Amino acid sequence: MVELSDVSSSRLLSALGPQPTKEAPLLGRVTRNEPTPSAHPSQPVFVAESGDSADLLGVGEALRPTAELCASAATQTPFAVGVVGAAGAGKSFALRRLEQAIAAASQRGGAGTLARVVVAKVDARAADGDLSVALAASAYEALEAGPEGGPYAALAQDAAHAGGDPRRAAAAAAERHEEISRRLEAERATRDEAEAKRARLTESLLYDTPGSRIDALVRSSRGRIESNLRPFGLAEGDAAMNFRDCVRDLAGAGHGRRAGLGFRAVLGYRSQGRLLLLALFFFLLAAGLNLLRSDSALAGLRSLGAALQPVADLIAAHAEIVERTIEALILLGFAAALLNLWRAAKFTLLLYRGLRLLNLDARERKRELDARVTRLNARVATLSGEADAAAKRAETAVKRAGGSAGAARTPGPDFVDARIDAKAAARAFLSELSRRIEAPQEGAPAAPQRIVLLVDNLDALGPDPALRALDDAIGALGPGFVSVVAFDPSALSSAAGGPSALRDRLNRAFGLCLSLGGLSRVDTEHLVARLLGGALPLSPPSMANDAIPVALAQPLEPSEQTLLTALAPLAARTPREAKRFLNLYRLLRAEPLPRPALALAAAAATSPDGDALRQLRDTLRGAARTLAEPPNSALAAAVRAARGAQGGDIDAESARAALAAAERHAWPV
Repeated sequence: MVELSDVSSSRLLSALGPQPTKEAPLLGRVTRNEPTPSAHPSQPVFVAESGDSADLLGVGEALRPTAELCASAATQTPFAVGVVGAAGAGKSFALRRLEQAIAAASQRGGAGTLARVVVAKVDARAADGDLSVALAASAYEALEAGPEGGPYAALAQDAAHAGGDPRRAAAAAAERHEEISRRLEAERATRDEAEAKRARLTESLLYDTPGSRIDALVRSSRGRIESNLRPFGLAEGDAAMNFRDCVRDLAGAGHGRRAGLGFRAVLGYRSQGRLLLLALFFFLLAAGLNLLRSDSALAGLRSLGAALQPVADLIAAHAEIVERTIEALILLGFAAALLNLWRAAKFTLLLYRGLRLLNLDARERKRELDARVTRLNARVATLSGEADAAAKRAETAVKRAGGSAGAARTPGPDFVDARIDAKAAARAFLSELSRRIEAPQEGAPAAPQRIVLLVDNLDALGPDPALRALDDAIGALGPGFVSVVAFDPSALSSAAGGPSALRDRLNRAFGLCLSLGGLSRVDTEHLVARLLGGALPLSPPSMANDAIPVALAQPLEPSEQTLLTALAPLAARTPREAKRFLNLYRLLRAEPLPRPALALAAAAATSPDGDALRQLRDTLRGAARTLAEPPNSALAAAVRAARGAQGGDIDAESARAALAAAERHAWPV
């Protein structure tokens, strides 16, 4: 009989197959005594214990590969990551920075990075005896987050009633359809109102829009408008309203009528016509007098009889006065005509000015209304599609419930209803989410590509409840989920039966871990310098953002596969340990260090032989320039394999940096 645990580690690694810094020196001591002004006036003087404070330990930099892992399409799910450290090590701060890094990686996108990643924050203190309910509630809240329910609200609604009362689910689907229908009708009414306002934009600007250009003109020039309209008979009643009416008529007229406005202003009004008749009368009278003073006209008058003889003599005797009278009549005629033209010009220019201001307002408002109508049309189209889909879901739910929509339901998902088994409903909800994420169906609500759950405050439950909650939570999550749990392993050691038993239990639950203990052991001079605004880096600059996901997903080269197989006897004895070894090495590949050194460090960090890591650390502590062979036979064979892959000796400084990076992902128990 062959035990599975006796299978060689090399064969385990072969079966798994290929799947697609140094610390900076301290700053010199400051010798100046004189006060210097702060370079950052907005920097706080008294620093609080806040999760939004500066990243003094470089946690964000250390978490970037983990964030890329959470958003990578190459990560097999469900996958669990432990963020561990003692109280005050910065676990909550690390989760907040991890959330930001995951969002940045998802928004950046790129080859192998998922674009639709939902991050949900989970407070274990709200578990109330079962962490799976808190996980489900946080996932539900994250899916429904966003304006008007977010893009995944329909998915949350559907999955929340999986495994529950079908009549309650039918009632929820019907309510969802009614809610979308009400929003659709409201958007349609708003769109129709905007279109109607666009259709009557001229009237709206002229009569119903205080503060418009045309309104400002009317209010500031009321007297001038009234004086210009009075000669045309348009000042009766409200002259300002009459002016608005004239501008409205001009705006609605064609180009021909607008061009003929000046001609109509000269002839089209009664007062203007009287001026023209008066000018004509003066011209005719002047022409008549000019005709009468001629010799032939005077002879004609005398020949008509003795009665007209004195008239002819009078005209002949006062020829100069008659001439001046003719000139005066001509001037009066021209004055009447010019007055007509002056009035017409003032009236026409005033109307054209009003029309120009109206057109300026109309162009601006029309652009705004067109953009608004376009947005509303798009919103109506989207809601129409959502309403149709909701109607189909409601119809399906009613059929599943036996033709009844059910009674009114309490708000929220099934797993918060006290009348049903919350734990079973929460697990059904999480299972349905996994099914929708892994196998999206056509016509079904949109689903994210991955849900990342960040669990904090697990230590607040106590050792025994925390271990039970941890097992329940990890077991409740299926494909499509990545969980990141922050806790203090040392607080759980006694409840688990000792460090060895706890380590085995954690290895079963988590694929990787990130220990914050190494980061928190930074020299206090670094911390104080950074708090004072210094520029001391805690680690050398890492790879660019786009280089990390490439390094994580890059296929293993044949030389790497050979090296990992050679390191397998040191790194693993069981399939689970082999997987953890490969996971850790792939994560460490994002470090800008020689890969043979990283592989050796990963093998020592995951080795079930606790002496291997200690002996490698002791060997490096005494090494001068290159890594020597330690006395441990398995570790010595691993060092020789790493040297062969390196093609020579391994630099001690590179090996120390690689070991420090690997120890950040080893359980501190």
